[in-house]
Amino acid sequence: MGTGLIMKILVENILKEEGTDAEVAVTNATDIGGLVASSKVDMIVSHSELEGRLCRYGVPLALLDNLVDKEEARKRIRRALERLKKAQ
Repeated sequence: MGTGLIMKILVENILKEEGTDAEVAVTNATDIGGLVASSKVDMIVSHSELEGRLCRYGVPLALLDNLVDKEEARKRIRRALERLKKAQ
């Protein structure tokens, strides 16, 4: 199983537990710009090493140091959801 699929399942489970209905799409750092331009992207969840590439898209980021640490992911996704709600 690839990292993208593992992350997708992790994020979907956390969002479900938080009561947030969302569509989770998987892409790579090279193609994220096209995804953001062609669809409504509310949040990006990725590894913290990619912050410099991802901050330009103007959406809340949930940046993780450990891609399989569910509690870290939950905290970062909650923060990003709070920023998203404040922006609406």
